[in-house]
Amino acid sequence: MKQWIRRGAALGLALALTVTAASASQAMGWDVHTGRAPLSQGASLGKNVFWSDTYSDLRTEYYVEYSPNASVVPTVAYGSKVTDRVTLSGMAQTLESQGKRVVSGLNGDWYVLSTGAPTGLVVTDGIVRATGYYNDTWAIGFNADGTAFIARNGLSVSVSFGGQAVKLGGGINKVRKLTDSAAVGGLTLLTDDFAATTQNTEPGVDVILSPVDDGTGTYAVKPTIGRQTQYVVEQVLESTGSIPIPEGKAVLTLNAKESEEALARLRALPLASCQTLTLADAAGDIAVAECSPEGMRVERPGSAGPFVCAANLFRSDLAVPLPPGLDTWRAEERYDTMRRFLEREGETLDLSGVRALLAGEKGFLCQYDRSAGRDTVWSVACDLSRQNCLLAEGNPGRTPFRPTPVPEAAGTRP
Repeated sequence: MKQWIRRGAALGLALALTVTAASASQAMGWDVHTGRAPLSQGASLGKNVFWSDTYSDLRTEYYVEYSPNASVVPTVAYGSKVTDRVTLSGMAQTLESQGKRVVSGLNGDWYVLSTGAPTGLVVTDGIVRATGYYNDTWAIGFNADGTAFIARNGLSVSVSFGGQAVKLGGGINKVRKLTDSAAVGGLTLLTDDFAATTQNTEPGVDVILSPVDDGTGTYAVKPTIGRQTQYVVEQVLESTGSIPIPEGKAVLTLNAKESEEALARLRALPLASCQTLTLADAAGDIAVAECSPEGMRVERPGSAGPFVCAANLFRSDLAVPLPPGLDTWRAEERYDTMRRFLEREGETLDLSGVRALLAGEKGFLCQYDRSAGRDTVWSVACDLSRQNCLLAEGNPGRTPFRPTPVPEAAGTRP
């Protein structure tokens, strides 16, 4: 079993710590006795007993010495959330339940007693689990090979919306507070690494965000050093206190006592929605894009034939179970009608065939009962390679098609 040296934190502290240069023996007294016991490969426990001139008594210090190697490597533990106040023994049990053998555990940072929030920077695998309260502190980090480094925390984080970059004065995964004289506080981003809830105790504006995952890795799904995370807005809430942080999502939050300008900027954020986009060009390149706050999936022609089709429901893994009794306007039936027809006649399809399909001659598509308060208001059929376009300004089963100019600019409707 691979053994691990755990560089974690008692009581929910982890990852980054402020360090000082002098050892306790040098600063506080004279060595009386020293000893060392091996813990594992490249790791040992040291003990110093020294006489303190300051306190006129014996003092004892313990420390761990570690030489990077492949068998014993540093890791970080703080519980399932950065605000979890888990004991050292509790975190050791969690690590060992994952098949890791804990060699040693060291405290990693100060934390706020009332909330469990660490005061310093917390980063694992490049993901920012929590920013520090100040950027002028020192921190220790570990490379993948176990080697350590000490550097200043110079991390800068901001958000952009409405064409404007705004500083995250409250940081990432810090308990929200009002902006102070040092410009610390204010706009705060809380991910699901923070806690189950926002822990806000006063009213404010909370924006529920969903990360964009287009399947290509273009964007990081969590705040990551050196990369951009793109979110879409799901909800803008006027909250009176703490609200849940949805799993896999984030909350951009601001206290209601902040400036009206800042609050108005959040309240004006547009909400994202779900769409299916059918795309085609004169060269025959076609695709259907399913877009939602959770991401985007693109479907291109497959083995069934040279076609794509879509109705009002997603077909990809972005689809979610529908609420019982939801009226989809017979979306599944309309999709099946198109797919069966295109599988049979897609290779030789022309505009007359498209008109017949839209008119309902090949199965149900647009033949709604108008007495039920629904109908198709217009339909269009285009042959892009021949630059022919037909328009029915009404239900295509009752309204004749007429020629209409092919749109010249993307996004214009005939």
